[in-house]
Amino acid sequence: ASSLEFTINSDAKLDVRSEKNVDLYKISWVLTNSFHDLENLKMEADLFGDISFDANAVSAPAGSISYDDVSKRLTWTIKNMPTSVDTLALQFDVKLNKINLSQKNISSRVRGKATDVVTGKEIELVGDEVLAE
Repeated sequence: ASSLEFTINSDAKLDVRSEKNVDLYKISWVLTNSFHDLENLKMEADLFGDISFDANAVSAPAGSISYDDVSKRLTWTIKNMPTSVDTLALQFDVKLNKINLSQKNISSRVRGKATDVVTGKEIELVGDEVLAE
C-alpha cells in the first residue's frame, strides 16, 4: 500500500499598514505566525521618491534593520520567531521631501522569506506596497 505525505508549513503572514499625515507616512510591517517556529526571517522593500528615512525613529522589537541610502532598500532580519511570539511589528517613518504627482508608490511590495523549523522548508512572504496618496 502506498501512502501520501503532506507537508504543512506554518501560517506566517505579513501585513503592511500605513497612515499618512501631511508628508509623513507611518508604516508598519506586521508579521503573524502561530503554527511552527520560524527562523532566518528576512523581509525587504525598496522605498521610492525624494524621501527621508530616519533610522533612529524605527521601532523593531525583534531582529535588526538596515537601510541602504543609495539603493533605498530597507531590510528587516530576525534570527528566530517562536510560536510563543505570535506577532512582531516593525514600525518606521518615511518623509516625502518633495511631492512628485506621477509617483504612485512610496514603497515596493515587501518580499520576505523564512524557514519553517519543523518542516525545514522555506516560506515566501509578500506584503502590499505603500501607495502615495
